[in-house]
Amino acid sequence: FRDNSNASENWRNADLLSYVKAVKLVTRLGGHVFVMGDPSMKAFPKMENVVDYAHHELRSDFLDVYLAATSKFCVATASGFLRVPRYFGVPVIFTNCTFALPFYSLRKSDIYLPRLLKYKQGRLLTFKEFFGPKIALLTTEVAKKLHQQGIDWIQNDENDICLAVEAMLENLFPKE
Repeated sequence: FRDNSNASENWRNADLLSYVKAVKLVTRLGGHVFVMGDPSMKAFPKMENVVDYAHHELRSDFLDVYLAATSKFCVATASGFLRVPRYFGVPVIFTNCTFALPFYSLRKSDIYLPRLLKYKQGRLLTFKEFFGPKIALLTTEVAKKLHQQGIDWIQNDENDICLAVEAMLENLFPKE
């Protein structure tokens, strides 16, 4: 996750607290959660069965890879960590994605939860617009131009993220 303080890069930022509801779902079902990241991000609220690994004293490159490889699934943004669990076949819920290009690298077991894009007048961009080259190949310069044209990103909210986690859990642990 990125810190929300850099407004010019807001299209890349995600609110860490919008993941709390999904984390509570996983822990309520007996799972454990490791909050990945780096020490520059804000601390995750203290919760049972949750390790704020981003601020943990045992944080290391080896443990980063080990946790990614042995997880049941990973919920991630477009941070670099997203790639690591995928190298080991671990399913990913790709949240708060601001452009479409990464969609094409996902596997059947992954879930894609893009941000919606909206004109300030209220109209949402269509999927055709979102997957078109103007948005799919997004760069910081293009993002600035889109913002100047009155287009803003709508972050995934806690309910969106929690529903995606529920769907992943149903995929991984189907009820019989």
